[in-house]
Amino acid sequence: MSMNQETMSLVMFVMTESKNEFSRFHAYISGFPKSFDEYPTCFSDTELEMLKGSPLHQMVLATRNALKHDFDLLSKSLDMKEYCYQDFVNAKIAVSSRIFGINIKGVATVAMVPYADMFNHNRPCQTKWYFDDNLKGFCIKATEEIKRGDQIYDTYGLKSNAEFFRNYGFLIPENERNTYAIRIKL
Repeated sequence: MSMNQETMSLVMFVMTESKNEFSRFHAYISGFPKSFDEYPTCFSDTELEMLKGSPLHQMVLATRNALKHDFDLLSKSLDMKEYCYQDFVNAKIAVSSRIFGINIKGVATVAMVPYADMFNHNRPCQTKWYFDDNLKGFCIKATEEIKRGDQIYDTYGLKSNAEFFRNYGFLIPENERNTYAIRIKL
């Protein structure tokens, strides 16, 4: 469950640029939340205990283990004296909750796109996004009429509430993608 190279690069970029007030990305990155306490990955042990019995409990434990593993690997290979584990976790959540999977010249990669990352989730969505090789840029097209002043929606994918809560910090009422693990001893 460790991060892929592209995501890890973005996490490291966010961590380093967040400490550089002269970075051209500083305004964007400094707009990220200072803490992600509403995300289950950052829950206290007491809060996490309340999730026991739900699919989310094991997902959060696995996510925490993967984050610790990735941080330890980075710490062994890079000078991480300026950063603590929580800096890494916050950067990872900021990146993973704002990341877009794109193809550039047929190569799959990921990108963070200011403003596009502000769209809320809805299905069906009102937009289609992609990287346009000819324009050399990220494009968003409306798939239906959107009136001036209306909120613009994108989709974060078909996910269960456990996945939405873990990855983005929200739940969807009556989510048809919810799953429940049932364990039966034979």
